[in-house]
Amino acid sequence: MDVGTVSISILDVISDIIVIREYYLHEHYVFFALSSCVLILSSATFTIMFIIFGIGQENQRTWSIHEIFKKRISRNRIVLSLLYVALFMVLFPFGQAYPVVMWAMQTFFPPSGRTAIPSTVQNNQGQTPMLSDGEIDHLVSTGQMTFEESIVMKRANVIRRWEENTDPLREYLKAQIAKHAPFLAETITESVPQSLIQLTGLIIIGRTNVSWLNIFSICLSLVSILSKSYMVSLSMLRSVFKFKLLLICYDVVALFYVFTVLFLAEDESTGK
Repeated sequence: MDVGTVSISILDVISDIIVIREYYLHEHYVFFALSSCVLILSSATFTIMFIIFGIGQENQRTWSIHEIFKKRISRNRIVLSLLYVALFMVLFPFGQAYPVVMWAMQTFFPPSGRTAIPSTVQNNQGQTPMLSDGEIDHLVSTGQMTFEESIVMKRANVIRRWEENTDPLREYLKAQIAKHAPFLAETITESVPQSLIQLTGLIIIGRTNVSWLNIFSICLSLVSILSKSYMVSLSMLRSVFKFKLLLICYDVVALFYVFTVLFLAEDESTGK
């Protein structure tokens, strides 16, 4: 799943850059300016995130660029601020690469200072031992427990696993969010606005010249957005998790549909 998410994000950025170039070559300067602004703002966002969470004080590693500046250059706040501005200007041209760089750092070189979350937690003393779902099913099949009692026990298991932080789905999603946080930022700051701009361009420009590259880029952005939906669908119950996942996917698709219909409805009302 990681490889797929990273690949889609990389392709999405590349396609956005190519579409921006096409806007310029075909003299669609309004869409060129809008898309370029989104690209610049997202690059600035990724650069700031990289400085803070990748190499800065919040990287949860044994080193940081802040400590290096303080030890080797100066502790003066003004000097440190100027150093950060200079660092930002140097790193900014490569801003679109930092989500992948930060993902690689978290995946292949995880912070040594971070305390791993244990996969199992022992029950507190005096707490009722927790039966597994399999054991509960066995008691039901042998007639030692009613079906209604099994439902109550399984719900208690879910709540206890959640409170003890041993729910496997929760641990997995927390790990994914830690690794894919830059891609979530990319979705918000780039994929959504770029896709809406390109969709508008397709509606307006496509009347005379349909760009299949534009359609491909919009589809990539949509897939990129949908591929992050599972990270924000966290729930104690698997059924609720799936339901929230489906709702988020529906909302994203509905956003694009409504956005398109609004433009088409305006065209019909004006007689174009």
